[in-house]
Amino acid sequence: MSKRELLRKEQERESLKMKRRKVAYVVVGVLVLSLIVVGTALGINKSRQGPAVDTSQDAISKAIVAIPEDVYDKVGPGSAEFPTTKTGNKPDKGGKVQLFYVGGEFCPFCAMERLPLAAALSRFGTFSGLKDILSSSTEKELPNIPTITFRNYKYSSKYVDLDAYELSDREGRQIASLPEAKQQIFDTYNPKKGIPFTYWGDITTSSPSYTPWLAGGDPKNVAKALSDPHSKEAQAIVGGANLFTAEICSRTGNEPANVCTSPGVKAAAKKLR
Repeated sequence: MSKRELLRKEQERESLKMKRRKVAYVVVGVLVLSLIVVGTALGINKSRQGPAVDTSQDAISKAIVAIPEDVYDKVGPGSAEFPTTKTGNKPDKGGKVQLFYVGGEFCPFCAMERLPLAAALSRFGTFSGLKDILSSSTEKELPNIPTITFRNYKYSSKYVDLDAYELSDREGRQIASLPEAKQQIFDTYNPKKGIPFTYWGDITTSSPSYTPWLAGGDPKNVAKALSDPHSKEAQAIVGGANLFTAEICSRTGNEPANVCTSPGVKAAAKKLR
C-alpha cells in the first residue's frame, strides 16, 4: 500500500472516530439533561468553544508565520509531498484564490496539514488569533502532535480568501458546523468524509507533509527547528509550505512577485502535478 493510500485510510478512520465521538457526547448530554435538568450542560456552538490546549505560549503560532526567507529558499520542496485529487471543476480565473479547509483539533493528520498551510498563507496575508494546541492524546501511534488551530482565527489577504473550520476539539467534541453551501461541497467532493480536507475548486489537497515523528514532540523545539533548513521539521513543514505557496502562485499570476519568484517556491513548483 502506498503512503498516499495509507494516509487516506487513516484520514477516513479519523472522520469515523469523530462521528462516533459526536454520537457519544449527544447520548451523554441527553442523560445529563434528563437527570439533572440543566439546559446548558453540553451546549455546543461557535461562541462557546472553550480554550485550546496551550503548552508553549504560542511558540509555534508565532514561528510558523515568521519563517526566514532564506530558510524557505534553502529547503525548497524538502521532504514534503503534495497529493491532489481532481474535482472535475475548472480552475477559478480572476479574483482571489478561494480556499476551504475542514479539520478537527483531535485529528493528527489535520495537525500536520495546518502547519505548512498556515505558513504558506502567511506569505500572502496576515493571521491573527492562531493558537498552539496538541492533537488528541488517545491516538496510539500519533498522540499529542504539537500544532496550531484555526479555531477563532482571522485572516486578511488581497490574494486569498480562507474559510477554515475546526469541527471538533481535542477530545472530539463538536465545536462548529459547516454552513449548508460548504457542507454540500464537503459531501460532494469528499464522500468518505475524510479529514483534513482542503478544497481549491478544481482540486482537493490533503497533508503535504507526512510527519508522524512530530507525535509527542516539544512545541518549543518544533518552533525552533523551523529556523534550521536542515532539520527534519523544516524539511517537512517548510517544504510543504513552499508547495502550498507554489500552488497559490499558480493561481495569482505569480503575485506577489517577491514570494512567487523566490528560489524555494520555484523549486517546489517543479514538484507540482
